[in-house]
Amino acid sequence: MNMNFLKEQPYFLDAWEENVTDAPDQLFLTDEVHPQGMTRRDVDELSAKVYAWLKKQGIGKEDFVLVCLPRGIMIPITMMGVWKAGAAVTVVEDTYAAERIEFIRKDCNCKTMIDISSWEEIMKEEPLCEIQKPQDHDAAVAVYTSGTTGNPKGALQEYGNFKLHMATRKTGGNARSQEAVRFAFIAP
Repeated sequence: MNMNFLKEQPYFLDAWEENVTDAPDQLFLTDEVHPQGMTRRDVDELSAKVYAWLKKQGIGKEDFVLVCLPRGIMIPITMMGVWKAGAAVTVVEDTYAAERIEFIRKDCNCKTMIDISSWEEIMKEEPLCEIQKPQDHDAAVAVYTSGTTGNPKGALQEYGNFKLHMATRKTGGNARSQEAVRFAFIAP
């Protein structure tokens, strides 16, 4: 299949920046700790703090960052900060056994970890308002299996997969169609 149409697809964080500019006060994320929610501007600023902290750690293109935070909005904010750095992310639940977290950290060669203690440090950073644009075949995220048949196994996703997702989302599954279609990912 010819995938040249993906070259015309914008980088997803460029699209995010447009959304922040167009509607900065639009509610974007909520959780139990933040029931009033966070706006696009809030999320953008907090993820820029994550990026600033990562840059100070020397994290960049294709470096893996292990995210081990409680469920909630800190995780997607952190992921966005990692992607602003052009780095790759692996998320584990903070309730996982220490051995499992350590196995995943070593398996994907994580250069640093963001947990609740580093989150407090991160929130003291000045936001870094730029992004490092990766190449389509650069590592973006590794998702690990449950490991019920042995050790967890990672599945790697590249940044180009974001472009493919955005292209198919705009066209209702047919990336070559010109007709834009919108659909919900989550039903109430």
